[in-house]
Amino acid sequence: MTMEMIIKNNSDGTTVGVTPEGQLKVETENHSLAHHEARNLQQTYQAVATATFNGNTTIMNIRNDDPERDLVVEEVSIQEVDAAGGTALPSVNTYFCLTFDRTVSSGGSAVTPVNTNAASGKTAVVTMTDSGPTMAGTALQLKRWHPQSDSEIHDFNLNDAIILGLNDNMEVQIITDHTSGTAIVNITFMMIGLNE
Repeated sequence: MTMEMIIKNNSDGTTVGVTPEGQLKVETENHSLAHHEARNLQQTYQAVATATFNGNTTIMNIRNDDPERDLVVEEVSIQEVDAAGGTALPSVNTYFCLTFDRTVSSGGSAVTPVNTNAASGKTAVVTMTDSGPTMAGTALQLKRWHPQSDSEIHDFNLNDAIILGLNDNMEVQIITDHTSGTAIVNITFMMIGLNE
């Protein structure tokens, strides 16, 4: 006795093909997690943070305030522009670092991340601060990068490896002996539901 099964797409009537080896023929689409979150769930965001510096300065701090979602960092790019004073680059005295655990105690300016799906009205439930806020606590360093020249851009492609739960913070600092300049951070992150 033989049995026949037809797998059909009801929307267009197409059926599944079978190879001579008895395997199903399928088509797939492959998208990054950030694309999936942006297109289907409208939960991918970008923001730009800046700070003028005179020595060590916090450029950006972001805190997850969402009890239903983790903040997952996709990428951070950093740049130092118009640095003056201090030791010429490259120098062990000047580097950027990504850190955990410190919190904003005062100052700085609020930054509102932008949803990367232009049709979405969703906003990220986060607190983001730039412009050199005063920080409290001890920083736990994750990444460090020494610029080789002024205006050089560096990307930390984090592959969704930095995850901030409720009330967790991530900070980007410039550690330097330069007496003036501007530091810029671009961040891409997703807000992923705890049950996704």
